[in-house]
Amino acid sequence: MTDYNITVNGVERSVKVDNDKYTMNDIVYQPRITKLSDYSYLFELREKLFEITCNKISQDNFRLTLDGYSFVVVTKSSLEKIAGKLLDAKADSNKDLSVKTPMPGLLSKIFVKPGDVVEKGAPLFILEAMKMENIIKSNNSGHIENVYFEEGASLEKDTIVLTLQKII
Repeated sequence: MTDYNITVNGVERSVKVDNDKYTMNDIVYQPRITKLSDYSYLFELREKLFEITCNKISQDNFRLTLDGYSFVVVTKSSLEKIAGKLLDAKADSNKDLSVKTPMPGLLSKIFVKPGDVVEKGAPLFILEAMKMENIIKSNNSGHIENVYFEEGASLEKDTIVLTLQKII
């Protein structure tokens, strides 16, 4: 049995994998997964069939698309999570900074792209929520490392939209 910590749009879950059985929140799941192509899978669970597209963003980060919704998924084994916490504790102020959504909404406009240099207070993106446009600004000066979504994406609260490399 292998233990994983999976983060989906900023929400962390513990998952235990034992052959074809997955345990999450003390509930055992036994889905049937069929590979259609390098990036596409059929996922059958409790007599429901889902088509999932999976794109690798980086070593532990994936973008899953299910029924038109995109999710950023981060996977780490329990040991990797512990090691990550130790490394984070020793990280200096030059580490990546994640910019998250403060509320659920529609990502209507993105002002930056990877490689752009931004100053503290610069607008990064617009999040539409409850018929209002919220301009999300940078809390730090730095350069944009990654932008994980495209305009038009529906996002949950605390979804990581982009990462910023802080400039000292």
